[in-house]
Amino acid sequence: MIYRSLLPLLTFLLLTRTAGRADSPGDLPLHLPPHPRLMLTDAEVPAVKARLARAPFLQARYRLLLRSADGWVRKGVDLPPRGGQWSHWYVCKRDGTDLKTVSPTEHRCPSCGTVYHGWPYDDVLLMKTHNGYSSAVRDLGLAHRLTGEKKYADKAREILLAYARAYTRYPLHDKNGQEKVGGGHVGPQTLDEAGWLIGISRGPTWSGTVSARTNGRRSRPACCAPRRRRSGGTGWAFTTSRTGRTRPSGWWAFCSATRSWWPTR
Repeated sequence: MIYRSLLPLLTFLLLTRTAGRADSPGDLPLHLPPHPRLMLTDAEVPAVKARLARAPFLQARYRLLLRSADGWVRKGVDLPPRGGQWSHWYVCKRDGTDLKTVSPTEHRCPSCGTVYHGWPYDDVLLMKTHNGYSSAVRDLGLAHRLTGEKKYADKAREILLAYARAYTRYPLHDKNGQEKVGGGHVGPQTLDEAGWLIGISRGPTWSGTVSARTNGRRSRPACCAPRRRRSGGTGWAFTTSRTGRTRPSGWWAFCSATRSWWPTR
């Protein structure tokens, strides 16, 4: 009973503590450490290397990281021609079985043998490709931070520059293929866009080779896609502010943390 009686007080304290929070990235305090500051800082690198030297299980993971990064170094960069689609579309309409990929344009149900072509099935595979490049930038950036080898940073930069050119050319689309708020340019939902952006955002701070202007061409419009969402009622993307407007709670902090990448004009 005592906890129940304290609930109104705790709620009041929480609301008064958050009432004065900023409503835009520009209003947030910028008492931030220098780059790189996402996930791994300069001060933490020696400790990571020391642990690698004495922990066999970490050495195995490190070899996997370098194998992934080396594989991407050898590959060319060929981005999909458009954004991807919702992974939940990749099931058979008759029995709900997950489809098997025969080719980029042929998708077969292993239960009943039905074959599907075209949208949205082809585009689900495009989303996998986009997510693959996101993971590549993450792995390449981390490999560069831990080895100092320039080849990893160069390949991360190549992928980022490709997205800087392509991102705003990708049409805004939702999971139904319509140009609506709540969709993305790379992913069909703001959640998908945000997930893709995590790896894409870590890589340049780790590799340290992308200029503020070049990276800003990609990160500012990509931040704006989740911020445009106004459907409400879905806690993973938005919370309601004290003014009655909806806003992406986590994305204000992200945009502020990465704002030094953005172009100044």
